[in-house]
Amino acid sequence: MSRCCSSVILSYCNASVKMSHMGENIFMSRQELKRYTVIDRWIQGLITGGEAAELLGLSYRQVCRLKKRVLEEGETGIIHKNKGRKPAHALSDNTRQRILELHQSDAYQGCNDVHFAELLAKYEGIHVSPSTVRRIRSEAGIKPKRKRRPPKVHRPRQRKPQPGMLVQMDGSPHPWLEDRAEPMSLLAAIDDATGHIVAALFRPQEDTEGYFRLTQQMIEQKGIPMSVYSDQHMIFRSPHEKQTIEQELAGEPVPLSPFGQALEELGITHIKALTPKPKVGLNGCFKRYKTVGLSNCASGGFTPLRRPTRCCRSSSKPIIHSLLLRHVIRKVPLSP
Repeated sequence: MSRCCSSVILSYCNASVKMSHMGENIFMSRQELKRYTVIDRWIQGLITGGEAAELLGLSYRQVCRLKKRVLEEGETGIIHKNKGRKPAHALSDNTRQRILELHQSDAYQGCNDVHFAELLAKYEGIHVSPSTVRRIRSEAGIKPKRKRRPPKVHRPRQRKPQPGMLVQMDGSPHPWLEDRAEPMSLLAAIDDATGHIVAALFRPQEDTEGYFRLTQQMIEQKGIPMSVYSDQHMIFRSPHEKQTIEQELAGEPVPLSPFGQALEELGITHIKALTPKPKVGLNGCFKRYKTVGLSNCASGGFTPLRRPTRCCRSSSKPIIHSLLLRHVIRKVPLSP
């Protein structure tokens, strides 16, 4: 059995990837392209079937079926057979058009999606769910009768059971000294288990040096934590951390920012949040500070930056590069 040759155009995003197959364009998802790349290497004898199964996270029988389909059908054997097909239970175009006409008619004016779905089933014999009505209405560009209720607030996750297991880091820009100085950023680290601030300092803005100083202050006073929780700021991650499929399969390490390299050298697990405001404890801390204010720090003959930093027990020893961090800090557990 012969396989067709093809040229592949790789993409860095998670969208579909275009392949040229016998003069015809084939669009494959990133997962499908990864599967084809691994199976192709197996066919060429570069890896074994067990290694292919491990790379794809599938069983040996599954990769054997994929290999058979690639040998018989070429690249298209990887693509799911239902891709591009209209589902058997999908609404017909006539039914969708009928629902839109009834929705805009005078008889059903003022009905929301749930009520309209109930009326369709009762008087028109059209049985659809409210979500289907909502989807048809949205695709037609028709606004809802009223705004939907906001999503429910989920219960926050449980705190860590012991101090030192997780430390949250973040910064908050704010005119902390009101009109007596320029706005500054308060960088803080809070222990997740106890809610106590383990380090804090002021900086003109959030920067890498400020978080190095914050980490040094935290470790000198409390010790090295097991993990650090931060947001997706470019200080905490590299702009080149998105890898291609070839880099993933080759096992190349993910590029790290200078701050990420420092945490790795210290043996600290770095957890980058996927939501904009994940640090509930730090957000509450910043909110309290903004409410109470730090006006008393502006008095006493100190400069605007130096005095508030002393109030937050900032370290005066500079630290710029991650290599210095290893020599300055002694690796001890975080005390409760």
